[in-house]
Amino acid sequence: MTLIIRRAKDSDIGDIVHLWKRNIVTNNTPAEIKQMFQSHSKYFYLAKEDNLIVGFVAGTSKWRLGRISGIAVEEEYRGRSIGNKLLNIVENTFIKEDINEIYLEVRVSNHKAIRFYENQGYKQIKIKKAYYSNGEDAVLYKKEL
Repeated sequence: MTLIIRRAKDSDIGDIVHLWKRNIVTNNTPAEIKQMFQSHSKYFYLAKEDNLIVGFVAGTSKWRLGRISGIAVEEEYRGRSIGNKLLNIVENTFIKEDINEIYLEVRVSNHKAIRFYENQGYKQIKIKKAYYSNGEDAVLYKKEL
């Protein structure tokens, strides 16, 4: 079982959308995710094992600031550093583009994600009140590269 991390291609977007919707509580529609990919494909990476997409990271950039829009690893593949590898590769892509600040939001209830990002060097900036459509707050994180 060999893990491959590579930049996502147009033909991968359907699988990425399914993985996103299965693993991230979000209001992003499939059309919005596809549009994000079309606009920012150089920041979309996936992890494949045995020809199955088992994880992805989706980044965007604006005004020389990077943003992690989504990252997920299928439940049965977690705990194998796949998320770390995906995050590292998109961070390195940001660095190559002279982007040295990355932001992301996490639900305050998502303790696993909070621990993951903090272990990766992300620092809490503030709480965004009622950020999500269900009224849940988000933690805004920043990492300087």
